[in-house]
Amino acid sequence: MIDDLDDYIEKWLFRADEDVAVIDELIQSDPQAYASTICFHAQQLDHLDLKSLTDFGVSVRYPDDFFVPELSETKYYAEVARRIQGIVLGLIKPSG
Repeated sequence: MIDDLDDYIEKWLFRADEDVAVIDELIQSDPQAYASTICFHAQQLDHLDLKSLTDFGVSVRYPDDFFVPELSETKYYAEVARRIQGIVLGLIKPSG
């Protein structure tokens, strides 16, 4: 049982913010070189915010299913992750 739901949610959102920071840094650094990692963190961000969106991040992360996304896919999934985070934060954080 969770004693402090607000604290629990804040900890998950902290982890999601870490994924946003990684995505932003890698996009600025070299999105083509880090495409798989960016997509993995985008999926993790979605997972942390919604607890499930897609297995895309898993399929690009593990070597037995080797796949390197195109740059356009990488940027698309990074943007989707940012939008989803904004929606979720708008729903769970009080305004003001």
